Amino acid sequence: MADSHDNMKNVEKAVEIFNKSGVEKVLHAGDIVAPFVTRVLKRLSCEVLAVYGNNDGEKLFLKKNFEEINKVGKIKEPPQLFELDDKRFYLTHNPNQIDILAKSGEFDVVVYGHTHDLDLREIRGCLIINPGETGGWLRERATVVILDTYKMKYEVFEL
Repeated sequence: MADSHDNMKNVEKAVEIFNKSGVEKVLHAGDIVAPFVTRVLKRLSCEVLAVYGNNDGEKLFLKKNFEEINKVGKIKEPPQLFELDDKRFYLTHNPNQIDILAKSGEFDVVVYGHTHDLDLREIRGCLIINPGETGGWLRERATVVILDTYKMKYEVFEL
């Protein structure tokens, strides 16, 4: 998920979809915006790893809220590089150089946000995912994406 921009109703829908689908980890590619959104994210039955976006102005309280709710997970400065199910991930908010990162051969999945546009494509065996906007404010289409990391297949969910 990305670019939720305080749309609590859509974040609630996303959490419901993730929980019903048995998602094991949620990635948020930035622009959560206000710390109160963590009240909804704490309902996740899995961990979330988030990165700050350009509209996440209250970084101190976002971090504090994430730390207070252990099961929610962590929020960090982008980019975040990590492995999940033997796949190498690059998580960021910034769309700059996404194609170069994918072509580098260093990552299996590159997840980004910021543009509010759904972007699902593959370059040289690297899956690029921008889940679009969870908030639905800019494009009037609110989406999240669930990736099966074993099959490397994804599904788009409308909120």
